[in-house]
Amino acid sequence: MINLPELYDQVLTEYSEDWDDQSLHASDLGYCPRKAILRISGAERKPLTASEKRMFQNAYLIHNDWYRKLKRAGILIGSEIDISSGLPLNWKGRLDALIRAEGQFWVVDIKTSRSAAF
Repeated sequence: MINLPELYDQVLTEYSEDWDDQSLHASDLGYCPRKAILRISGAERKPLTASEKRMFQNAYLIHNDWYRKLKRAGILIGSEIDISSGLPLNWKGRLDALIRAEGQFWVVDIKTSRSAAF
């Protein structure tokens, strides 16, 4: 019998984006400073577990679902907007989405959470 969850884990590619390991990201500010320093210093990372890969994949799917809905609503100006040029040297940042609603521009930061994380 085929085990679909196992098959999914085998074909799931590691979540990756154009993540620069040599720079400080705005999202690093919410985590352990030691972890950010080790990453920037080039310390070896442990591979993501299948569970972590699924978590990132689900977050990616949720983000894209929101982008489609905001676009369908006619209010999406842009998504995944790089704002690194406005940040200090060696910092990276990106807006999840920029929308125009009620005559104003709004920055949208999409967050997902795991119930087991708390």
